[in-house]
Amino acid sequence: MRSTSKQRELRPLATFLALAAITGLIAGCVGAPIQAPQRPAPAPSPPMQTTPEPEPPSGATAPLPLPSMRPVPSLPPAPPRSAELDAAEAALNVGDLEQAKSRINAVFDQSLDPEQLPYLQLINARIAAAEGRPNAVLERLPVAMISAELAAATEGLRADALRELGDFVGAIHAWSERGRWLQGEAREANQEQLWSDLMRAPLTPSDLDRARALGGDVEGWIALGLVARQPAADALDRWRDDYPNHPGQARFETLDSPDGDGRFTQMPLPFGGEWAVLLPLSGPLQSIGEVIRDGWIAAYLKAGAVAPVRFYDAGSTPDEALSAFDQALANGAAIVIGPLRRESVAAIAQRGPLPVPVVALNQLPADMAWVPNLYQFALAPEDEARAAADHAVSQGLRTAVSLLPDNDWGARVEQAFRDRIEALGGRLLSSRRYAPGTDDFSTSIKALMQIGESESRHRQVSAMLGERPVFETRRRADVDFVFFAGRPTDGRLIWSQFRFHRAQDLPAYATSMIYEPGMRPGIDLAGSRFCDMPWMFDDALGTQSPLAGVAQTLPSNGNQSRLFAMGVDAFALASSVARGQASLGYSVIGSTGELWFDVNGAVQRRLDCARFTTRGIDLLPRATDPGRVRVEDRYLEQLRVEDGVRGSAW
Repeated sequence: MRSTSKQRELRPLATFLALAAITGLIAGCVGAPIQAPQRPAPAPSPPMQTTPEPEPPSGATAPLPLPSMRPVPSLPPAPPRSAELDAAEAALNVGDLEQAKSRINAVFDQSLDPEQLPYLQLINARIAAAEGRPNAVLERLPVAMISAELAAATEGLRADALRELGDFVGAIHAWSERGRWLQGEAREANQEQLWSDLMRAPLTPSDLDRARALGGDVEGWIALGLVARQPAADALDRWRDDYPNHPGQARFETLDSPDGDGRFTQMPLPFGGEWAVLLPLSGPLQSIGEVIRDGWIAAYLKAGAVAPVRFYDAGSTPDEALSAFDQALANGAAIVIGPLRRESVAAIAQRGPLPVPVVALNQLPADMAWVPNLYQFALAPEDEARAAADHAVSQGLRTAVSLLPDNDWGARVEQAFRDRIEALGGRLLSSRRYAPGTDDFSTSIKALMQIGESESRHRQVSAMLGERPVFETRRRADVDFVFFAGRPTDGRLIWSQFRFHRAQDLPAYATSMIYEPGMRPGIDLAGSRFCDMPWMFDDALGTQSPLAGVAQTLPSNGNQSRLFAMGVDAFALASSVARGQASLGYSVIGSTGELWFDVNGAVQRRLDCARFTTRGIDLLPRATDPGRVRVEDRYLEQLRVEDGVRGSAW
């Protein structure tokens, strides 16, 4: 019975694969669906309509006239769908996935006309989309475009799937291609969706190279998206000259006019109300508050801002922060920046919907729900753990062991790292904690590397033979890289002891604690990697911004330049909120990373990663750079040669 059941389960899949092969032959040279790297599966989304008439997003402006686009290939009249496929689509349209699957299975049990196969593939892709499986969507999309309606539906599904996988360039390309198959209001609505995705995409200049390789209008769209992140009028003028016939020209007048969204003008901060900045300017956190304040002031002056700003001492307790918040409201504050402590942010959030926008400098506890008008910006160590996992997986490294401090900070970092690497298809094989202040990590490292098991086997063999044979201790063979956290002194000891215990041929990633500007890493840290905010790499790479020079002259800065950068970006984010731009996915290229708002108003950060050398640091390719390849680490190879070890596994 078990065998028969298994055969019944496999028959639809085998039939589908066979039909897919037939379609591949029929389609000839039609391109395959765009593929994307593995990313975490999103939450299930509602069924998607195959009719290409999407509604504009909430709050969208009136449809804009579009320039002419590339001609659409002529297609013969589309064949009608079979009754079973119509029934499956009807079930999808009302959200009945089980009924849709049942109808599809019935189709598998019958002979299917090859011209019906694209419809079958489209419905299967829609089912995968409704289940929140974007990779499956891309695998199931039709290859043969037998009608404009089918082509538009296919590209819409492709765009949604690529966006959910984090491939925004691919998604913009798919939206652009979809527009070729639409007319009138449907085409205008499609461009609204394209624009929405473009504005939420965390783009970098390297994305333009990939867009150029894809062809079509996507290069112009990505270029326009990059210009949107640089508030300079001449940048927009250059874009207009470079892409004279691009569909994005329809956006030009809106973006460039005083009545537009202000994205390309000097920031007109609001009049009639002051900006209130709540920071700890007394008590144990005074020095931290002063550094953030100085970063804020430097960015404010550089921007030529004119809004009145008042600083309030938020103290070190939630009650003091609430008192400062109430005083700011009483003084007519139009926007509040701060407070800094998590408990103080939670206390303000507990007030319920806030009367003015609040750009908090920390995040709510995980068990607290989002509050309207609250934006959350924090330099969370979890960001660095996720960045390390992203970069490692992009280099083909999927299994890890971790060594972190035995405290709440270490627990949060470990959980963030575990969640991200598992979401990316990897695995945290084992994790150990160490007591802060210790200088002997060998017990934990031997357990992580399973050195004890190798030594135990040696003892067993020696007992059996009655003598001690020549033996070389070997580590476990199933680990790809190491993840650890510690300050520079701890980091040197940790990485040296990992190397001593046969991990010298493994890449290692650390948190930003391990790096301080101007430090000389030496041989102890060479080859290890870490992820940090771009601000920290500017000086080492010779790309220092004018604000960094200001930071070095301030007595409050000291070795806390990350906090100065936080103040700089707090101003940039608050300015976005003041201009009404802080919508889902709106991004800012900041000093602390590429920043964008998520659905809960929390700011997500994309960091850079670097590698220690014996001389300093080298910046590594970004995890999402197109055409990336695994980076061969010549420093690790040098260490292996010096140690006389080429790597071994048991």
